[in-house]
Amino acid sequence: MSNPSRPEMQLAELLKDHPGLDKYVNTAVGSNGDGLEPWPDDVLLLFGMWAAIEEEYLQTGTYLSGTLDDPKTHYLLSRSSQLAAIGSWRYAKGIYKFDQPLYDALAGSPLPDVIPMRVFRRLPDWCPYIELPCKVNGAYGFYAYLDYERRSCAWELRIMLDTDDDSYLTIPIALTEGLSVRDAIAMYGRGQTVLTKAQEDELFLWRPTGLSRTSHCCSTSARTSRR
Repeated sequence: MSNPSRPEMQLAELLKDHPGLDKYVNTAVGSNGDGLEPWPDDVLLLFGMWAAIEEEYLQTGTYLSGTLDDPKTHYLLSRSSQLAAIGSWRYAKGIYKFDQPLYDALAGSPLPDVIPMRVFRRLPDWCPYIELPCKVNGAYGFYAYLDYERRSCAWELRIMLDTDDDSYLTIPIALTEGLSVRDAIAMYGRGQTVLTKAQEDELFLWRPTGLSRTSHCCSTSARTSRR
């Protein structure tokens, strides 16, 4: 019997810390959150919903009342990023691997400054895990999932790095037509899942690896509906 993968081990730990998670997810899906327009099937739950669920487990009250520079809010959002990524991954459990020749070819290919928004909206499932053939800037791989803002109809690609320190560093990339990768990351809000300047610099070093792999695994296959 083969050893469990890193995402499988992380999922087991997540479910241990979040008993009854299905109840919260099913309630959020069934209610459409707060009565606004239904969100696209490309997104299992909106990030704000994952954060509200995490707050229920932490019982902190920080999601509604905390400030963005509050350590408790930072902790909640970090935990929410973990919950959103691994909680979305658990339904399809897709792990995408690249052999070394393909990895080298992708790593050596230039990434266009302009984001092809429609490409990144064609993820093969709600949250694929992309496993790297070797560690890149401390990451074994990453989770990639979409978020959507119903009021502004704005899309966001969220990439959560899988590292040894369990920091759950999440890179949010605004999927806006004509926007450069650097500008998209800068639009991140500088606080929503708080990046320091050093983390932002690391993020730009890592960018070609993550986005090249993500765009390569995107496909036009049909999405499984929540409903």
